Amino acid sequence: MRNLLISTATILVVTAASSVSAQGMGQSLYGSAFLGYGVGDTIAEVTDGTDFVEYTFDGEGGALFGITVGATVAPNIRAEAEISYIGQSIETIGFNSAAGDSSEIDVSDEDLVVSNTYYMANIWYDIAGVAPGAGITPYVGGGLGLATIRVETNAPDDDGFDDGTGFAFQVGAGVQIPVGSGAVDLGYRYKSAADVTIVEGFSGGPFDLVADSAVNTVQAAYVLKF
Repeated sequence: MRNLLISTATILVVTAASSVSAQGMGQSLYGSAFLGYGVGDTIAEVTDGTDFVEYTFDGEGGALFGITVGATVAPNIRAEAEISYIGQSIETIGFNSAAGDSSEIDVSDEDLVVSNTYYMANIWYDIAGVAPGAGITPYVGGGLGLATIRVETNAPDDDGFDDGTGFAFQVGAGVQIPVGSGAVDLGYRYKSAADVTIVEGFSGGPFDLVADSAVNTVQAAYVLKF
């Protein structure tokens, strides 16, 4: 199932890129590479419908990087395909149950990392006329796609947390500033992934460990226009 989802995401990104290329938009085609920083939590839950165990992976933040390809497909509207990655070191894991039990485990010495890889199809709206003559263009928008959540640890008592792929979305805003033949893009993104099964048959039982992730990021990109 995971391979099918990743294949679907790859097809989504390739199709989006092919679609914008097929428009024959000339100078409106562009590509970008970006770096940034993000912070957020991942919450994973085991449930049988009446009782549950919930784990909260408290991320301390980590580096974000990715690439995009896109084109202007209508006045002030850009369509874009994106692949991006963020990895966060985990300091603590919170534990809660429906019975009222709760605790917090310090994992700062166990090299525990939660990473998200996003495969997104985005739409951005460029807001014209904000800074006449300066060429600065603010924008807003978002995207839909898939995300792979992976939990890795070098601890000898590894719990068996693994990875899975599920639905993802993002919303964001930013500004593009002309530089040479391209532009510098400074932006904010809220990235979310939901109902991602990261362990099937958790602890040998009939239930899965299902995760939700929410990450706030800031990024800087160089946009190369063709």
